[in-house]
Amino acid sequence: AEKTGKGTLLRGCAGAPVPAYSPYGTLPAAEFKNALAEILSGSLPRVKDVVISIPDIAVKAVVLEFIELPGNRQEAEEVIKWKAAKGFSVRPEDCVVGYQTVAASKGIKVFAAIADRKIIEGYEDAVSEAGLGVSVVGIHSLNALNLLSEALPDETEGSFFAVTASKSFFSVMAVRDGAVDFYRCKETGEGEDVSQHIEATFASYKGKNPDAEMDRAYILGSVPALAGSAGGFSGVQLKEISVSRLISLGTGVSIDGIPLLGVISAAGAAAAR
Repeated sequence: AEKTGKGTLLRGCAGAPVPAYSPYGTLPAAEFKNALAEILSGSLPRVKDVVISIPDIAVKAVVLEFIELPGNRQEAEEVIKWKAAKGFSVRPEDCVVGYQTVAASKGIKVFAAIADRKIIEGYEDAVSEAGLGVSVVGIHSLNALNLLSEALPDETEGSFFAVTASKSFFSVMAVRDGAVDFYRCKETGEGEDVSQHIEATFASYKGKNPDAEMDRAYILGSVPALAGSAGGFSGVQLKEISVSRLISLGTGVSIDGIPLLGVISAAGAAAAR
């Protein structure tokens, strides 16, 4: 991305493979640095800072409900961190958290992402050793959602589902008026048929939220089992879009104002409100 007189413009994006990753192991720092070197050896503009997009399964993300939150930001962050950390494998004091608050009919809804500080620091250290700075660390599915919203603003107004699929996990988000109202992530095996899980998630959310007009879903990534489901699931029409196409659609457009949902950093939370 490049800052210009017209705002921040997305100039391009590149990727490189790294070995299979487990959130329960250590980051393969050497391989990660080699991947960075491969990216930077290409014809991209010279960069000083990078945004890291990590797998959803490396964090815990959840939608929480509160009657109210402390007015002090640091106190509110601690309350959110302790509630989000319930059932997580890492102690709250060893975690970093990012969140977005949304007004609800009864109180406040918070979309929070929490991660092991050591995992985030591992990514940041690998980038630093490559001679670059880290601006933010974000979650893959949420970064893809932001690209979708920016590249196709007319299609992503109102309410819709966003499904992100990879070889190791899939996630389903219910987006209402620009905010994540529901989130589910499930770790999967390569080649596993996840279509039944996705359909059940659609039906469950619609059943619990009959007032929401959730009649469309964007599939970000490849879900082979959904290829022949043009008619959709549970009354939801499906549209598959590759992330690389979003990059193409988004090239040259302003990225100012995109909500950094679930952004986390070892140096502290940096989530947009």
